[in-house]
Amino acid sequence: RFHWELHKWKEQNQTKFLQQYPNNRDGFRSFCSDLREKFQKEEKKSMFFNDILSIAGDVPCYADFFRYIQWHNHAFTMAWDLAVPTLVFHYENYTINFDETKERLLRFLGMKENHPAPEFITGM
Repeated sequence: RFHWELHKWKEQNQTKFLQQYPNNRDGFRSFCSDLREKFQKEEKKSMFFNDILSIAGDVPCYADFFRYIQWHNHAFTMAWDLAVPTLVFHYENYTINFDETKERLLRFLGMKENHPAPEFITGM
């Protein structure tokens, strides 16, 4: 989420936010701290989030990490329950061997490459 916001702010020339939250560790921690301050009252009202806060309350942007993990858990459960064919690969697969990863994905989808893939640029 932090990197997505940075990307959006750069596109919109939001210099105030880019200065407030630089693309480094301190910027990330500041961004997370401000999110915590903004949403903590609301989260504390939830019994569910109280459990999460007791376990991961010191993790920066804990709610984003929790949502990320939950999304993947639900996706894997749904794929298993519905017997949906799946292909798992990781971001690193693109950076280490883009062409092999692209070919693997095309084979899984039963597709052929219609035109050259755009250049893969790591990060945002």
